[in-house]
Amino acid sequence: MVMVPLSQRAEVVGRPPARWAVWCAYAVPWMILPTALWRLPIAFGFAMGMVDPSAPPWAWWAVPYTLGLIVLIEVLAVLTVGLVAPWGEAVPRWLPWVGGVRVNPRVVTAAAVIGGLALSVLWISDLIRWLLGDRVEFRSGWWETIALVALLTHVAWGPLLLAVTVDYWRRHREG
Repeated sequence: MVMVPLSQRAEVVGRPPARWAVWCAYAVPWMILPTALWRLPIAFGFAMGMVDPSAPPWAWWAVPYTLGLIVLIEVLAVLTVGLVAPWGEAVPRWLPWVGGVRVNPRVVTAAAVIGGLALSVLWISDLIRWLLGDRVEFRSGWWETIALVALLTHVAWGPLLLAVTVDYWRRHREG
């Protein structure tokens, strides 16, 4: 990913985002990547050390489904970068009909808060269930550790999105 210099962002935004917000926003897509790498072998029928007798047999549609899920989640993660990047201020000019239209900061803030809260509830509740023992069995502690690391990276997504949203809101609020 190419980071746009703060001086260029300042022209679009009015005030540049905080340095910590830029780091957090650019970290999110990279933090989601371990889970994508975890899911990919599963799509091709590799159990990744999981022992689940009730798991359905491998099906051909698992590959496009999983690839689609990975792409969707990564695209959503990259939208966090839009809170600190110029392309998050206005619709890119190359898009027909709407190119160049400024994005309404209230809509962006509301969507980011809803998304951040939903992600926090989803992934933190998954972590709590995991810690309470509601998970599949693994062949070894190594497989379980790898799965936990993939889950933990997702747990940070919601709180990081909310933190970056606070910075976005501070820069765009009226007055």
